[in-house]
Amino acid sequence: MATVEQPLSQPRTGDTGGKPDAAQPVYKQPKPIFLRSWFAIVLTVLLVAAHVYGWQKSEIDLGKLVEKRDNIGQFIGRILQPDIIGYDQKGLQTTLLQVVGSLTPVEQAQPVEISEQLEAALQSANPQTDLEPIADPSGTETYNVTARASANTVTPGQKITVSASGLRPNSEGNIIWRSTGTNAATQPLGTFKTDANGTFTAEVQVPEDPERVINTYSYPNTIAINQSWNVGGPQLTDTFWTVLDKIIETIFLALMGTTFAVILSIPLSFLASRNLMAHNLVGNTVYGVARTILNVLRSIEVLILAVIFGATVGLGPFAGVLALTLHSIASLGKLYSEAIESIDPGPIEAISATGANRIQMIVYAVVPQFIPQFMSFTLYRWDINVRMSTVLGFVGGGGIGYILQSYIQLLEWNKAGTAILFIAIVVIAMDFASAKIRAAVL
Repeated sequence: MATVEQPLSQPRTGDTGGKPDAAQPVYKQPKPIFLRSWFAIVLTVLLVAAHVYGWQKSEIDLGKLVEKRDNIGQFIGRILQPDIIGYDQKGLQTTLLQVVGSLTPVEQAQPVEISEQLEAALQSANPQTDLEPIADPSGTETYNVTARASANTVTPGQKITVSASGLRPNSEGNIIWRSTGTNAATQPLGTFKTDANGTFTAEVQVPEDPERVINTYSYPNTIAINQSWNVGGPQLTDTFWTVLDKIIETIFLALMGTTFAVILSIPLSFLASRNLMAHNLVGNTVYGVARTILNVLRSIEVLILAVIFGATVGLGPFAGVLALTLHSIASLGKLYSEAIESIDPGPIEAISATGANRIQMIVYAVVPQFIPQFMSFTLYRWDINVRMSTVLGFVGGGGIGYILQSYIQLLEWNKAGTAILFIAIVVIAMDFASAKIRAAVL
C-alpha cells in the first residue's frame, strides 16, 4: 500500500486534533542574517576596546623585554644553574674601590671602612690601591693585589672600567657593587677571568637605580672584587639540604591542611546539599547558612588568610596549615555538596521506602555513591595545596616559600633555582602519584 510523504515544513499530525506530534522536533525560524552580523560586529568592537584599555591599564611595555634582555638572560641563566653539587672553596675577597654618586658632596664623603689604603684611594680621581699581601687560607699562596677604577664619581647607569692585577691566575671572579645609606644592598656588576699573570680589565655599568648610587649620608659606595675556586671532591651543598628540609615541610604542611579540611568539610557538605536538606523550612535555612559559609570562605584568598593567621598565631608552618584548612574547606565543601546533589535518587527513594531515617539513608544510599568522587576531589585538593604552600612562605606561612623569598631578596639566583627545581619535582611527582592512586581506587 503506497504512502504519501508529507513535506518537511508540514508537521505530521496524529489523533491530537491536528496539533504537531509531541515526538516531532519543533523548528524555529532563524534570526535574520543582518541581526547576527550586527551582534558579531558589536561584540568584536567591545572585545577590541576592552583589550586596548586593558593594555594601557596593565602598563604593558614590550620594549622593556628588549631593553632588559641582558638582565633577564643573566637571571634566568643563574636560576638554571641550581646550587646542588658543590666543592669546598677557597677564595679572595677585597673591597678595593670606593666611588660616590654625582650628587653626593665629595668633600663630605667618608670611607665606610677607614684604612690608609682606602683614604688614599679617595684622594685620586683615578683611585688605585696597593694592598698588603693577601694570604691564601692554606698558607701556600700569597697575592699582591692592585685594583683601579676609571672614575670615582659616577652617575646612575654610567659605564666604568675596572681592572686589577695580582689576583689568582686563570680564575673567574665577580665584581660587586655595595651601596650604602638607607638602601644599602649588594648588586652584581659582572664577572671576569684573569689571565696567566692574574690580571683582568672589565667594563661594568653602575646600577641604574639612583637610590643605590646617590645617597644623602655622604658615605661612598664600594666596589668589591672576589675570586673563589674549588678544592677537594664534589659534594651536596648546604643549599640542597636546606631546600630538601623545607620542601618536606611544605608537603606535610599541605597534607595537614588537607586532612583538617576534609574532616570539617564532609559534614558541612551534607548540610549544603539541596537534595538532602531543602525539604522544609528548617532544612532550607540550614542549607542557606551552609552555602553562605562556603561562599564567604571561598571568597578570601589563601594568602590573605596566611597573613591573618601569621599575625594571630605567629609566623611559621602552623599559620600556613590554618590558612590552607579554611581555604580548602570552602573548595572541598562545594565540590562534595555538588557531588552529593548529582547522585542517583533511586537508591535514596528505595531506602526511604523501607522506613529508614535520614542518617540511615545517608549511610546506605548516599555515601556509597559519593566515595569515588570524594577520593578524587581529596587527592586533587592535596595536589593543589602542595603548590599553594610553596608561596605561603612569602607571607610568613612557612614551607619552602620562606627561603625562596630570602634567596630572591639576596639575589642568590643559583639557590633560588634550587628551590624552584625542588618545587617542580614535587609538583610533578604529586601529579603522577595522585593519578596512580585515583586509577587504583576508583
